[in-house]
Amino acid sequence: MTIWHFDTTGEAYDACQCDDRLKDGDTLVCGHWCDLPEGWACGWGQYDTVVGIVSTWPTAVTKINGQLHKFKDPHTVQLNAMKESAAFHGVMEALKIADNMGLELDDGFVCPRIVEEMHLPDKDFSGLANGGTRK
Repeated sequence: MTIWHFDTTGEAYDACQCDDRLKDGDTLVCGHWCDLPEGWACGWGQYDTVVGIVSTWPTAVTKINGQLHKFKDPHTVQLNAMKESAAFHGVMEALKIADNMGLELDDGFVCPRIVEEMHLPDKDFSGLANGGTRK
């Protein structure tokens, strides 16, 4: 699995349609990361960073999706990804990357770190499914 970096979600979307090097399930990181102390202003930063996965319809796992699609039912997507369903290949890796960057996950996803810490990988965690951040 490869992590691809793009300046914009539009560039990432176009690359998913035209660049054969990008494979289904690869991770997309779009935007810029700004690691300044809290309270400092930055022209770009975590609030315009989107993480998603490569597919025919590139889809974001973060709350902000830019020009990427959104999953209709993130909770079910995450459950299937945890069961290693081929249709959801790459989702868990994208969630972990977004979590490690401190980005807010789309509603319905649960922070992978929390799922692991609570030993919930094989259980239904719908009561926790409300997006969130690492903080």
